[in-house]
Amino acid sequence: NILKDKDRLLPHFVFNDYKINQRQPIEIKYSFEERRDNKEIVNDQSLNSVFFALYEPINSHRPEYLFKNLYFLDPSRLSEIKFIREKYENIYREDPTLKLYLAEENIIEKNWSNVLYFVGKTFMKLKLYEESLEYFNKTIEQDKDNYLPYLGIALINFELGNKDNARKYIGMAENLSDNDEINIYKEILGL
Repeated sequence: NILKDKDRLLPHFVFNDYKINQRQPIEIKYSFEERRDNKEIVNDQSLNSVFFALYEPINSHRPEYLFKNLYFLDPSRLSEIKFIREKYENIYREDPTLKLYLAEENIIEKNWSNVLYFVGKTFMKLKLYEESLEYFNKTIEQDKDNYLPYLGIALINFELGNKDNARKYIGMAENLSDNDEINIYKEILGL
């Protein structure tokens, strides 16, 4: 059961907006249940997750970790991210601290596919493959040149026993990138 490790997986901190530029964790001494039931904490977790997914490199683990925590706090919040891009744009525009980070023009437009990819990867690691495939496909709709969602789809197909589809999507990832990661997965999976 995934939830048996909830206290180990969930950090006892959030990134407070006045310290977000230093990325310093602020200690919060709430139990899992108190954090889950506190909508302000859930909202902060949601904003922080999207914020780091927009700005972290695509190979970073921080957004994935934050999205996993968001899932444990409120599974529906993670699932609905695909529908609320405009809401995040408005929040970031209105918040004076976060507005500083939007100095780079159109950052949400440019990097929203990263947000979708990190959510897909999070669902994949939670073994929620249907949700993961949905987000990987949405990532591809926004950024057809990113090999990572194709690789994710290949891994899911392999995990589900569909080696032909896994081979097909690994091939698609290979056509987009010569990254060594693809060859490593091909070798490990025997494709």
